[in-house]
Amino acid sequence: VREYSLREVIGRLMAYIRPFSGMAVTAVACSLVSSLLHVSVPYLGKIAIDTYILHGDIDGLDRFMILFAGVHLMRFFVSYLLDMTTGMLGQHVMHDLRMHIFRHVLSMEMRFFDRNPVGRLMTRITDDVNALNELYTSGAISFINNSTILVGIVVVMLVMDWRLAL
Repeated sequence: VREYSLREVIGRLMAYIRPFSGMAVTAVACSLVSSLLHVSVPYLGKIAIDTYILHGDIDGLDRFMILFAGVHLMRFFVSYLLDMTTGMLGQHVMHDLRMHIFRHVLSMEMRFFDRNPVGRLMTRITDDVNALNELYTSGAISFINNSTILVGIVVVMLVMDWRLAL
Protein backbone atom coordinates (compact mmCIF):
# COMPACT_ATOMS: atom_id res chain seq x y z
CA VAL A 1 0.00 0.00 0.00
CA ARG A 2 1.45 3.33 -1.09
CA GLU A 3 1.69 6.20 1.38
CA TYR A 4 0.62 9.62 0.07
CA SER A 5 2.17 12.88 1.16
CA LEU A 6 -0.04 15.67 2.49
CA ARG A 7 0.60 17.66 -0.69
CA GLU A 8 -0.59 14.75 -2.84
CA VAL A 9 -3.71 14.25 -0.74
CA ILE A 10 -4.60 17.94 -0.86
CA GLY A 11 -3.96 17.98 -4.60
CA ARG A 12 -6.28 15.01 -5.12
CA LEU A 13 -8.98 16.60 -2.97
CA MET A 14 -8.65 19.94 -4.74
CA ALA A 15 -9.20 18.16 -8.07
CA TYR A 16 -12.79 17.55 -6.98
CA ILE A 17 -13.29 21.27 -6.27
CA ARG A 18 -11.93 22.53 -9.61
CA PRO A 19 -15.18 22.00 -11.55
CA PHE A 20 -16.91 24.13 -8.93
CA SER A 21 -14.19 26.76 -8.56
CA GLY A 22 -16.72 29.60 -8.88
CA MET A 23 -18.56 28.34 -5.80
CA ALA A 24 -15.28 27.85 -3.94
CA VAL A 25 -14.15 31.41 -4.71
CA THR A 26 -17.57 32.72 -3.63
CA ALA A 27 -17.30 30.77 -0.36
CA VAL A 28 -13.81 32.11 0.39
CA ALA A 29 -14.87 35.67 -0.48
CA CYS A 30 -17.97 35.40 1.73
CA SER A 31 -15.82 34.02 4.53
CA LEU A 32 -13.41 36.95 4.30
CA VAL A 33 -16.22 39.54 4.15
CA SER A 34 -18.03 37.85 7.05
CA SER A 35 -14.85 37.92 9.13
CA LEU A 36 -14.22 41.59 8.39
CA LEU A 37 -17.81 42.51 9.27
CA HIS A 38 -17.51 40.47 12.47
CA VAL A 39 -14.35 42.33 13.47
CA SER A 40 -15.84 45.75 12.62
CA VAL A 41 -18.59 45.51 15.27
CA PRO A 42 -16.38 46.32 18.32
CA TYR A 43 -14.78 49.20 16.43
CA LEU A 44 -18.20 50.58 15.57
CA GLY A 45 -19.09 50.31 19.25
CA LYS A 46 -16.02 52.38 20.10
CA ILE A 47 -17.06 55.05 17.59
CA ALA A 48 -20.60 55.10 18.99
CA ILE A 49 -19.34 55.61 22.53
CA ASP A 50 -16.49 58.05 21.83
CA THR A 51 -18.25 60.18 19.21
CA TYR A 52 -21.93 60.16 20.12
CA ILE A 53 -22.62 58.87 23.65
CA LEU A 54 -19.87 60.79 25.44
CA HIS A 55 -20.96 64.03 23.76
CA GLY A 56 -24.69 63.40 24.25
CA ASP A 57 -25.38 63.51 20.52
CA ILE A 58 -28.56 61.42 20.47
CA ASP A 59 -29.53 62.46 16.91
CA GLY A 60 -26.11 61.43 15.61
CA LEU A 61 -26.34 58.18 17.57
CA ASP A 62 -29.72 57.43 15.95
CA ARG A 63 -28.18 57.83 12.49
CA PHE A 64 -25.15 55.80 13.51
CA MET A 65 -27.36 52.96 14.75
CA ILE A 66 -28.75 52.65 11.22
CA LEU A 67 -25.19 51.97 10.04
CA PHE A 68 -24.67 49.56 12.95
CA ALA A 69 -27.89 47.68 12.10
CA GLY A 70 -26.86 47.64 8.43
CA VAL A 71 -23.55 45.99 9.31
CA HIS A 72 -25.40 43.31 11.29
CA LEU A 73 -27.88 42.79 8.46
CA MET A 74 -24.99 42.49 6.00
CA ARG A 75 -23.29 39.97 8.33
CA PHE A 76 -26.46 37.90 8.37
CA PHE A 77 -26.80 38.00 4.57
CA VAL A 78 -23.14 37.12 3.94
CA SER A 79 -23.22 34.31 6.53
CA TYR A 80 -26.36 32.90 4.91
CA LEU A 81 -24.73 33.07 1.47
CA LEU A 82 -21.61 31.40 2.89
CA ASP A 83 -23.62 28.56 4.45
CA MET A 84 -25.62 28.00 1.26
CA THR A 85 -22.53 28.10 -0.97
CA THR A 86 -20.46 25.75 1.18
CA GLY A 87 -23.39 23.38 1.52
CA MET A 88 -23.94 23.27 -2.25
CA LEU A 89 -20.20 22.97 -2.90
CA GLY A 90 -19.93 20.08 -0.45
CA GLN A 91 -22.89 18.28 -2.00
CA HIS A 92 -21.56 18.65 -5.56
CA VAL A 93 -18.09 17.49 -4.55
CA MET A 94 -19.47 14.56 -2.57
CA HIS A 95 -21.64 13.50 -5.52
CA ASP A 96 -18.60 13.44 -7.80
CA LEU A 97 -16.53 11.62 -5.18
CA ARG A 98 -19.24 9.02 -4.58
CA MET A 99 -19.58 8.41 -8.31
CA HIS A 100 -15.80 8.01 -8.60
CA ILE A 101 -15.73 5.53 -5.72
CA PHE A 102 -18.73 3.64 -7.12
CA ARG A 103 -17.06 3.26 -10.51
CA HIS A 104 -13.85 2.17 -8.80
CA VAL A 105 -15.61 -0.47 -6.69
CA LEU A 106 -17.40 -1.81 -9.78
CA SER A 107 -14.05 -2.17 -11.54
CA MET A 108 -12.60 -4.39 -8.80
CA GLU A 109 -12.15 -8.09 -9.45
CA MET A 110 -14.30 -10.63 -7.61
CA ARG A 111 -11.44 -11.91 -5.44
CA PHE A 112 -11.20 -8.40 -3.92
CA PHE A 113 -14.72 -8.89 -2.55
CA ASP A 114 -13.81 -12.37 -1.33
CA ARG A 115 -11.02 -10.88 0.80
CA ASN A 116 -12.94 -7.79 2.01
CA PRO A 117 -16.35 -8.06 3.67
CA VAL A 118 -18.96 -5.92 1.93
CA GLY A 119 -20.15 -4.42 5.23
CA ARG A 120 -16.66 -3.17 6.04
CA LEU A 121 -16.30 -1.70 2.55
CA MET A 122 -19.65 0.08 2.78
CA THR A 123 -18.87 1.46 6.24
CA ARG A 124 -15.46 2.62 5.07
CA ILE A 125 -16.87 4.29 1.97
CA THR A 126 -19.73 6.09 3.71
CA ASP A 127 -17.71 7.18 6.76
CA ASP A 128 -14.77 8.43 4.71
CA VAL A 129 -17.00 10.31 2.28
CA ASN A 130 -18.92 11.88 5.19
CA ALA A 131 -15.65 12.95 6.81
CA LEU A 132 -14.57 14.56 3.54
CA ASN A 133 -17.96 16.25 3.27
CA GLU A 134 -17.41 17.79 6.70
CA LEU A 135 -13.96 18.96 5.61
CA TYR A 136 -15.30 20.58 2.45
CA THR A 137 -18.41 22.16 3.96
CA SER A 138 -17.08 23.49 7.22
CA GLY A 139 -13.48 22.61 8.01
CA ALA A 140 -11.60 24.57 5.38
CA ILE A 141 -13.96 27.55 5.39
CA SER A 142 -13.98 27.68 9.19
CA PHE A 143 -10.19 27.73 9.18
CA ILE A 144 -10.14 30.67 6.77
CA ASN A 145 -12.92 32.46 8.66
CA ASN A 146 -11.37 32.01 12.10
CA SER A 147 -7.88 32.93 10.90
CA THR A 148 -9.20 36.14 9.35
CA ILE A 149 -11.13 37.00 12.50
CA LEU A 150 -8.03 36.43 14.65
CA VAL A 151 -5.85 38.64 12.45
CA GLY A 152 -8.62 41.24 12.24
CA ILE A 153 -9.06 41.36 16.02
CA VAL A 154 -5.34 41.92 16.51
CA VAL A 155 -5.31 44.69 13.87
CA VAL A 156 -8.38 46.42 15.37
CA MET A 157 -6.88 46.21 18.88
CA LEU A 158 -3.62 47.71 17.65
CA VAL A 159 -5.47 50.51 15.81
CA MET A 160 -7.69 51.30 18.80
CA ASP A 161 -4.86 51.42 21.38
CA TRP A 162 -1.56 49.77 20.54
CA ARG A 163 -0.19 50.06 24.08
CA LEU A 164 -3.19 48.33 25.62
CA ALA A 165 -3.16 45.71 22.82
CA LEU A 166 0.47 44.89 23.48
